[in-house]
Amino acid sequence: MQNKYNEGQILRYTKYEKEAFEDDAYFVVLGFKRDEMWIQSLNTSPFYKTGFTIVPGYESEFEPTEINSFHLIHTEVRIKDHLFNEVVTGVVSYLEDSDAVISFTITTGGLESNVFFGMGPENIENPLKGKLFIEFPESYYE
Repeated sequence: MQNKYNEGQILRYTKYEKEAFEDDAYFVVLGFKRDEMWIQSLNTSPFYKTGFTIVPGYESEFEPTEINSFHLIHTEVRIKDHLFNEVVTGVVSYLEDSDAVISFTITTGGLESNVFFGMGPENIENPLKGKLFIEFPESYYE
């Protein structure tokens, strides 16, 4: 069966005209198991917390989207800290490259972005920063 979306692709709910100015909830495609698409919430929204994994009933509820890193400023996300390799949830306070288009590649245990995001004050000696991290849940491997 041909899948409509690719692993690491960013999606959002299909928008209707009346919802044009609402904040987007972004999702990243983890992959397909038993012909079901698995996605994970990239950012916290009114409906999903960052890192929440979903197996949606209908792929048609989503559309692919391209986002720049500045779309996630002041948004709660999950990063993999560059010093200790710990997954941390927090609000993005600064960006390494504000105009970069976000993409994901496979790493050990998940998908990692191409851009560094920071949390907390930037002017300290070792600021909390890392790449966005989409973690494969244990149930994905079953």
